[in-house]
Amino acid sequence: MAVWRLALGLGAAIAMGMALGGCATGKTQEAETVLIEHGVKSGVSIERTGLLFGSIGFVPRSETVSALSFHLRSLDNPGYRVEVFATNRATHGRWRTPDIDSESQRLWVFSGNLPVGRYEIALAAVSFVDARDIHWINFKDPIPVDVTTDGAVYVGRWQITPTDVAVVGTQLRVPGTPLLLRDSPDEDQALLARRLGISPIGKRAIVDALRDLMEQGRT
Repeated sequence: MAVWRLALGLGAAIAMGMALGGCATGKTQEAETVLIEHGVKSGVSIERTGLLFGSIGFVPRSETVSALSFHLRSLDNPGYRVEVFATNRATHGRWRTPDIDSESQRLWVFSGNLPVGRYEIALAAVSFVDARDIHWINFKDPIPVDVTTDGAVYVGRWQITPTDVAVVGTQLRVPGTPLLLRDSPDEDQALLARRLGISPIGKRAIVDALRDLMEQGRT
């Protein structure tokens, strides 16, 4: 297995409060398979949760990539973590119809509640043609995530894009890998509203974690 060791210099802390609230809708929705919980929540009621949103996918759409994921692990409850996972194979058990599916891109928008507490993103992974050949991307400095009941945190658009493909807009290329993080909160919120029938964010303030990284020079 190939392992990419990264030196991103992300700094000591990135405060990311996460609260998107309920997702009432008249639409019939597919099950949310992009977010995968591992472990057991430690007795946190629904009133003590916050919620995360963003998107994940492959730009351009490519059959040479099998899957992409990144992982939020709890620091307060080490047995609990949330995997954000996108499969590029319609035959996979966790396949969900993409929110954008064209030759130029295949993307899934996501949102979900997490227990209030401290998290970090320290790991991402990509599989190419052989799904069993997992390339792990380890962040030298994990990204701290503080989950609160205030605001709505946007964690960016995580996408696999070859290094020779030009992408428009604010972005962060993870050195030495095809992983690109884009800052597209308005577009992703619109996709989320289209998917659910209503935006779960409402009037909550959005904390744009990726933009904060760039403005603070911690990239």
